[in-house]
Amino acid sequence: NRALLGFTGLELNQGVNTLLTTRDLLKPSTPEEYAKDPKLAKMRDIMASSSAALEGEARIRREMKLPMPEVSAGLTRLGVEVMLREPGRIFLRSLRNLINITTSPNSVMELTGRLAGKGPVYFPSLKEALRGGNWPAAALNLGTRLLLFTIAFILAPLGMLALWRAGGPEVKGGILLALALVLYTLLLTSLVTGYDRYRLPLDPLLLGFAAAAFPAFSRKTVKL
Repeated sequence: NRALLGFTGLELNQGVNTLLTTRDLLKPSTPEEYAKDPKLAKMRDIMASSSAALEGEARIRREMKLPMPEVSAGLTRLGVEVMLREPGRIFLRSLRNLINITTSPNSVMELTGRLAGKGPVYFPSLKEALRGGNWPAAALNLGTRLLLFTIAFILAPLGMLALWRAGGPEVKGGILLALALVLYTLLLTSLVTGYDRYRLPLDPLLLGFAAAAFPAFSRKTVKL
């Protein structure tokens, strides 16, 4: 970081994440905001006039010549500002991001391509496949989404409930810890972005809980 970015530390410029899905909700600065904090006001104007958050970040770095930690801190403040001003719209976008994180097959397909030695493989979205008449890709996309939705929202909760009922205090403590990890990761990442790769570290937990649901369906006791 010292050689490439000019500061010592582990964090790169991540403030732009808070605006990746909400940049269009950012409003230009008022004269009062310029009087209060000119730097932040100029960042706000540049970001509000940009077509995308990453473009706005690049313009801020280029035009204002600020160090990356300062840019990151300013963009984080702008992102939180939008969240506090538009809680209803932020909730709807976070819900959209959450559904995308839990059901999108893109990261799974890319991981499959890498494991097969093909490198990153672009997988068309459902909308792109339908518009282009690529019916096999559309069917695969939709089928994978339905499978992932079933695992995350039906089987995993049922399996977690079955384990909770069958387990003792030590098992219930582990379930609460796993549940807290899943909810924290999904809620935090859906608040700022909709990247489905954030689900990948959770997949072993979700699949494990989903597997525990099948004995419940067959009315057998879950054995730990």
